[in-house]
Amino acid sequence: MANKFEVKTAYLEQLALEQEEAAVEIDSAMATTDGLAYKLVWDHGLISAAFWGVMFNTESEREAACTNMASVCADLAGKLRASATAYTSTDTQTSDNLDQQMLPG
Repeated sequence: MANKFEVKTAYLEQLALEQEEAAVEIDSAMATTDGLAYKLVWDHGLISAAFWGVMFNTESEREAACTNMASVCADLAGKLRASATAYTSTDTQTSDNLDQQMLPG
């Protein structure tokens, strides 16, 4: 059984789109939880004072993590597209080189 290595650029584009969608979902999730620390202070007042610092720190850490994850997704999408473009270019160039090496008839 022969092993075949085949790159499907359409699949790489699909993966890139999925990464972009993931970045959008991450940003949406981050926006959903934005301001919860202030809401805690507003809704519960002084009784929740012991948790204020923790909530603000947690919110800050969550925002940093979400920003990093969205950035990684966007970076990966770009790299997937660059890979597809590079493969197509290499495939075309190699095909042209092989065509020039073929002798007629």
